[in-house]
Amino acid sequence: MTRNYPAKTHSAQGYSLIELMISVAISAFFLTVATSFLLGARTAHSTQDASSRVQENARFALDEITHMIRMAGHVDMLSPGAKIPQGQFYTGTCGGFDPCTANGVGTQADRIAVLLNPPPDDGTDPDCIGNPISANATVAAESVVANLYLVADDVDGISSLQCQSFIIDADGIATAINATPQVLVSGIDNLQIMYGITDIQKAGDIDTNLERYVSADTINGLTPPEGASSSWVDIKAVRVALLASSGTQDRSSGAASQTYSLFDADDIVVSDRAKRQSFSTTVMINNARD
Repeated sequence: MTRNYPAKTHSAQGYSLIELMISVAISAFFLTVATSFLLGARTAHSTQDASSRVQENARFALDEITHMIRMAGHVDMLSPGAKIPQGQFYTGTCGGFDPCTANGVGTQADRIAVLLNPPPDDGTDPDCIGNPISANATVAAESVVANLYLVADDVDGISSLQCQSFIIDADGIATAINATPQVLVSGIDNLQIMYGITDIQKAGDIDTNLERYVSADTINGLTPPEGASSSWVDIKAVRVALLASSGTQDRSSGAASQTYSLFDADDIVVSDRAKRQSFSTTVMINNARD
């Protein structure tokens, strides 16, 4: 006997509105979490990258300045015809700067012009950017130069450490080797200098004890030691402080306002949210009298 069974039917139902809403909510939640994670990772990378650039800029700038300061007053006395620097730092007029070595006013950066007869005295003697002082090998080998370091904006408006070299003649007159200051390191916002001096009373005195650190303006206001025409006669060391940034228009700091203190300058307040850090070091002068 044949039995007929009723055919099974399947319901063709879709998702309910509540199920769809739950699915959308879960998807939105995971999308929000993923987006937040990606944005956080991007911000962390940007901050780390900016911090690395700040430290790199500061290292390059300090290496350049401290190397030159150690050489202040240098001359190879065994080199035939080599002219002797009259001091360690040039305080005359150089280009549009008077004096060449000077304090900045308020929060402005200082300037420092290092005086030396640069090695190797073979006609390839370099200026502050590594080019020969002169096409005349004899002039290059014998000349005393002043390498000026200052902070100014580059062509892109980024604050930078710049330098300009001058040949100093026998009368103390500066003639520019570079027509304008040249950019060495971008991302240097400020430079402050303090000079370590002794307390000698006569130009011929020898004092190995560093008395105190003072500004260029303070030295200019001191009475020269007996027998000396300048108060810049016995600088033992130099303290250098600089404020470095990433050298780009980054906004990775997050702080609405930041305040930095560099030596005797007024507090420097910035509010552009760019990453910055202050650095300082002390340099002993190799050619200081002792």
